[in-house]
Amino acid sequence: MKFETDFLNTKNENMEIDSDKSTDQLGLVSNLNRCSGSAMYTFGDNIIQCSIFGPNPVSTNMNLLKKNYFNVYLYPLGKISNQLKDKSLKYYEHFFKRTFSFVVFQALLPRSRTYMVLNEIEKGSSFITSSFNAASMALIDSGYSLNYCIGSCGIILDQDGTMYTEKEYKNKFNKLIRTYEPINVNFETPDTTIKATFCSVIRNTTLKPVSFVAEGKFSLNNVFEAQQKSVDPVISFFDYLKTFVHKRFV
Repeated sequence: MKFETDFLNTKNENMEIDSDKSTDQLGLVSNLNRCSGSAMYTFGDNIIQCSIFGPNPVSTNMNLLKKNYFNVYLYPLGKISNQLKDKSLKYYEHFFKRTFSFVVFQALLPRSRTYMVLNEIEKGSSFITSSFNAASMALIDSGYSLNYCIGSCGIILDQDGTMYTEKEYKNKFNKLIRTYEPINVNFETPDTTIKATFCSVIRNTTLKPVSFVAEGKFSLNNVFEAQQKSVDPVISFFDYLKTFVHKRFV
């Protein structure tokens, strides 16, 4: 991958790079200096940069907060300022906030605030799922005490009832689907039409979903099928993360 080659050539003593050739996963941590933790992650589609700032003590007038408070900011490629964000992106920021609030061990971070900034470096069809994986790596790099780790996978349902992961869909139909954008029109391809999209966030201890969001026309059976199909890609990410953490910290 060109991305991997460029960063290997610019590696310094603070950076740690590890790649998995079988799944095209590439991780880079500690690549930014002015933050508590940072990570860049891709698996051959999107490239996401995650930065963690905090935990910072809250001001006097906010002492009612009894736990760590997350501020999450998503910046897709081409949308720099908050004024350009649509309502669906604001919803996903809340989705990230609610998910990561339970991941962090709150008892060690009372009355504090943490900022999580996710920037899209290269545009692709897996912005939301890659952002979850990059955020998990950044939290580990920052030294946060975590209750568990999470991984994410996006699933696409076509009109024929066939389930695809985001990467499978891109490879088969050569078309990017922005899963954070609302499905208010049909996304036509030569062979299929998108019916629904799913984003499943799974914890490593039980391999059960902790967060799940779906959009489009689907049934309850489609939800269960999407959850089941997302397990294997997330396990692949956890295996990669296990090897990565072992090289980075052990």
